[in-house]
Amino acid sequence: MPDLTVRPLPRGTPAASPNYFTVYLAEAYLERHGLQLGSVCEMRTANGPIGSVIVRKSPDLSIKVSVIQTSQALQSIYGLKLGDKVALKYIKSSLRSALVISVAEVKSEASGSSRASECSEETHAWRSSLRAMLQEAEVFSPGLKLQDVIALGSRKTYEVLDIDGEHGIQLFRIDADFEIRILESIESLVPNFERRLIIPREGIGGLDEVLAEVDQLVSEFDVPRRASDWSSPILRPQQGILLHGVSGTGKSLLLHSIAKAGWRKSHSLDGRNPTNRLPSASSNIKEIFEDAKRYQPSVILIDNLDLFAPKGSSEIVTTSAAYNVCAGLDAIAGSRVLVVATTRSVADVDESVRDPEYFLQEIELPVPDIAARTQILQTLSHELNEKLVSQLSEIAACTHGFVGRDLLRLVKFAREETKARVDRCALEEPHHGDGSPSLAHAIGKEDFQKALRRVRPSAMREIFVETPQTKFSDICGQDAVKKDLQKAIIWPHKVVSLKPCGLMLLTQLVPE
Repeated sequence: MPDLTVRPLPRGTPAASPNYFTVYLAEAYLERHGLQLGSVCEMRTANGPIGSVIVRKSPDLSIKVSVIQTSQALQSIYGLKLGDKVALKYIKSSLRSALVISVAEVKSEASGSSRASECSEETHAWRSSLRAMLQEAEVFSPGLKLQDVIALGSRKTYEVLDIDGEHGIQLFRIDADFEIRILESIESLVPNFERRLIIPREGIGGLDEVLAEVDQLVSEFDVPRRASDWSSPILRPQQGILLHGVSGTGKSLLLHSIAKAGWRKSHSLDGRNPTNRLPSASSNIKEIFEDAKRYQPSVILIDNLDLFAPKGSSEIVTTSAAYNVCAGLDAIAGSRVLVVATTRSVADVDESVRDPEYFLQEIELPVPDIAARTQILQTLSHELNEKLVSQLSEIAACTHGFVGRDLLRLVKFAREETKARVDRCALEEPHHGDGSPSLAHAIGKEDFQKALRRVRPSAMREIFVETPQTKFSDICGQDAVKKDLQKAIIWPHKVVSLKPCGLMLLTQLVPE
């Protein structure tokens, strides 16, 4: 549960400091959770993880244990506001060190189109200033700005375009040894972007057909096309994809994977965030679409579009989120910007947004069948022993109506059952404790069978039919009942002269 309240930076911290991802906590909180200064932690809200941060002890001695002090830049990057509740989770893996950092000057309209550096001496001066500011930051991410960079009596703003070829919000550690490349302009990179856009498959199971279809649509944006192709509505790729399906089938998970496909920049909007649906958020939505158009090829991900633009919302007022989304989609027409949105049901989305001009491609994420459930279990249980892996298809057969989220809960509950069993064995036979197998290798089929009692299938609330695998030969006894069922159900389909009839099964309670 989120136990920290977001508050501004402590007094005395420079507003223009590049330490965007540094958060400050009470010393008592650091000691209680075993965190060291400079530890990398995952920041989470009630909806899940939002990004990584670096923890430091707050210089404010009066800070409460339940307070986390953050910069305005971090709040903007992770969609937080003062008073929000967050939690921290320590990350064991260390951050990658940056080797090559590519930057470009952010020019205002008044600055004209003059080049950022006209000779090697000027380039060296600006590179030295940039290096000093980045080293002060400790960690940094592509897509962020370095403001008030001073050299040669001038002041400029630079943006980090990529770090080691990576784009999007992801942290890199800034060590002493790294190279800075100053590019002439941000726009000069766009025509030369020839990286292959590929959706990573790690952590995704049971969605092979959907991934293949989405991958094909995404790949259209990594091939530089003639300008005439992009200006033609017939030749240019479809810029809007609407993913829909029952809750828990993996829509949000797929969005995260699409964001990691290798875009120059990715933006995210979530309908669950109420601030995104306010009329005051219209300027933010407009900026996102404009920024995406500037850094082509880019992607805009809209989770829970039905909350963002519910049915009938465009008819209320022109400042509605639905209206602003449509205006943004109009603005990016013909550019190398892809918009991918999700919704539980397409019927819940406003018709103006569902217009084929915007979201022509509607892809359903189906409730997984037994083969897909087996694949999901294999993805979630990759550390298990080989014997259990071979039995996952049998476990999957017992999970009719389970979606990916249900299977994740099943695996977690099975681990809990295993831990309880291992702990009991350790108490009964303490001398075997040192040689006991790891929890992942100790988990067995019986643990999954116990966990099945604790999970209810989400898809059983929907209209979903799967052909059962049970045969009459699998049922012992009840020969007379089985014979009557065959006469009433099977025979009418084989003998033309027989007419189907109604059937009622009665259960008789026999006292012991």
